[in-house]
Amino acid sequence: MADGLLRRWVLPMGLILLAGAGGLLAIAWRHGDPLGDAPRAGGGGLPPPPPPPEPERPFSFIFGGELAGRLGSPPCSQLKQGGLARVASVVEKMTTRSPNNILMDTGDVPCSEGELGELEYETGLGILREAGLAVAAVGERDLLVGLDRWREAKNRAAEGVSVLCANLRDDAGVPLVPAVATFVLGTRRVHVAATLSPSFEPVLRAAGVPVRLLDPAESLRQALGVAGKADMVVLLSHAPAGESRELLRSLPEVRLAITAHAGDEPLLEPEVVDGRLLMAPGTGWQNISAVRFVGRPAGGIDTVDTHNRAVSPKATPSPLVMMRLAELQRRTGEPGFLARSLKERAARRAGGPSFTGPAACASCHPAAHAKWSGGEDPHASSMRNLRRMDQEAIPLCLQCHATAAGMPGGHLEPGDGQGAVTCEACHGSGAEHAAKDGRVPLADPKASCIRCHTPEMSPEFEFDAAWLRTGHQRPTARMAAPAARRER
Repeated sequence: MADGLLRRWVLPMGLILLAGAGGLLAIAWRHGDPLGDAPRAGGGGLPPPPPPPEPERPFSFIFGGELAGRLGSPPCSQLKQGGLARVASVVEKMTTRSPNNILMDTGDVPCSEGELGELEYETGLGILREAGLAVAAVGERDLLVGLDRWREAKNRAAEGVSVLCANLRDDAGVPLVPAVATFVLGTRRVHVAATLSPSFEPVLRAAGVPVRLLDPAESLRQALGVAGKADMVVLLSHAPAGESRELLRSLPEVRLAITAHAGDEPLLEPEVVDGRLLMAPGTGWQNISAVRFVGRPAGGIDTVDTHNRAVSPKATPSPLVMMRLAELQRRTGEPGFLARSLKERAARRAGGPSFTGPAACASCHPAAHAKWSGGEDPHASSMRNLRRMDQEAIPLCLQCHATAAGMPGGHLEPGDGQGAVTCEACHGSGAEHAAKDGRVPLADPKASCIRCHTPEMSPEFEFDAAWLRTGHQRPTARMAAPAARRER
């Protein structure tokens, strides 16, 4: 009986229900939902909320400066920091980690003048360009190579690099380089500008460099007005730190100022001036500084962080840069090259202070001269160490191991009387002092000594103890004589 009920009622009803469901599915497939597609998210048929704006990528300014001929780390350095071969590898790591960046140099690439300085400038700027340099300020040392030489070296080495100075003019008032370069970092438009302190104009003109340095603030205001609106302005101020600070105060549109001539060491923390940042990377590209910013979605820019990274001796040097530096040393070591460059520099300073050489000092200071020349004073053999290391043609080394290199009466060629640390290295130019019977005071020896005996080169140097060892603290017989006898 159960089987009969199943066949008579249950199975037919099941077939009817199944057919009805199939029909409904067919209608839905052909005509879709008459109310439209249901929203995928949200409720009540409302469209989904818009996605939140993606955060902007941070952007960085990476910088160093005042290379001043320090193409390699000096052999006498106790820190062994810097050297462009290591700078190149450190910069590569920093820019890889922060790809949205601008790499900048504060100026003063060479330490030499004339032909030698031109070669230093071209080599140094070229290596930095290959490392990604985007902007270079103009420093007084750059111009001291000679105006024509600087132009030629810049044109050869700086392709793709914005060499800037807003207030630099020739004697006809014509700008020598652009004032401002504009970059786009993500969605932000950034102006980078540079200025050079007018305090360097007398130094440049005395060396035969015919340039004018206008008021930096006024020159920069005009240049920024022409450049148009930007989200941020960065200034490379090649000036003493105090002057850069005042320049930043006078230019509220500048968000970040980077100063030169603020000492060998970088500022470990940025100085805040009226809510804006002043930074200094130190000298010699021994340290690389960076500051990172990020834009706010609603507008404005926030500082994320700042840091300094030492170019340590542990950094792997770039083999390509090492080859470039070896070629530079080969060229500067060619017979006659160094002497030719030093004599060119001296000729441009014919009207400046003149040096006499140690023999002229002996007539009034026989005891001091005898001690110096007799082997008791290691200063007399200062070039011996350079020759042993094949460094006697390195301009950076000659600044301390020779006397007045490239100055009238100073060290001009190998083997001359000033190829050592002579009397005038510490006491300054002696020509006028000797000509006026000693009545013109000499330079402060302490200031002269600590110029070379720095914490980096001579970490244990103490001036007072070193001065006592020279015997110079005792007056000479001539200077101890009554004034009436000396005035003749």
